[in-house]
Amino acid sequence: MPHDIGLIAVSQRVVPVEGRGEIRDALDQAWTHWLASMGLLCLPVPNALEDRAGEFLLASGARGVILSGGNNLAMPVYDGVPDGRIDDDAFASRDRTEAALVRTAIERGLPVLGCCRGTQFLHAFFGGRLQRLGAEPVRHVARDHAVEVVADATASSVTRLATPASLEVNSFHQFGITEDALPPCLRCVARSPGDATIEAFRHQNHPIVGLMWHPERSNPAAAFDRRLAESLFLATKSC
Repeated sequence: MPHDIGLIAVSQRVVPVEGRGEIRDALDQAWTHWLASMGLLCLPVPNALEDRAGEFLLASGARGVILSGGNNLAMPVYDGVPDGRIDDDAFASRDRTEAALVRTAIERGLPVLGCCRGTQFLHAFFGGRLQRLGAEPVRHVARDHAVEVVADATASSVTRLATPASLEVNSFHQFGITEDALPPCLRCVARSPGDATIEAFRHQNHPIVGLMWHPERSNPAAAFDRRLAESLFLATKSC
């Protein structure tokens, strides 16, 4: 694979098909269009790879990883839920595939962007737990809402952008991250002013960023999302 091609490896949601005995991977075509608008190619990662997903990443020559939305986590990381597990729409194969991608990305210094479920996975991967969010004072499911950007003079060049003090973002998640649950290696980049939940974070030592919103969907924060993706993926070399 030529290493001058801007491939981005993108994780997929798992979709069982009732009546057919099939388990499929699926990825919104919007990801392909969004990445193509920046001159990047979308490379979907099969969840059946599980622990071999790192080998797939290296063989592809991809220059970065996106952990997309969809599905619950299979890991026992949900506070207020029996055994911390959600059995509905949760697949350990996806967790293992994304863990292998993140481990390999860290080893090779490749950037990782988590989006919605992908951000929750990163939070859990580094030792955090998730909390169910109520409908008040901020509704986070299928509704745009404001986030405030946290000033951070120590931020890496990845997140040191010309960023407004607040953004309006889309939102499609029912579980969230409280600041006291954020692992020490992660730093808050943006929070919801209504309930102080974390809406974006970055890793202290690696080019890893998590957004609780969906940049590939219609989003008031589209300009910020594009600058962030360009700073992550266009300034780096493939593996």
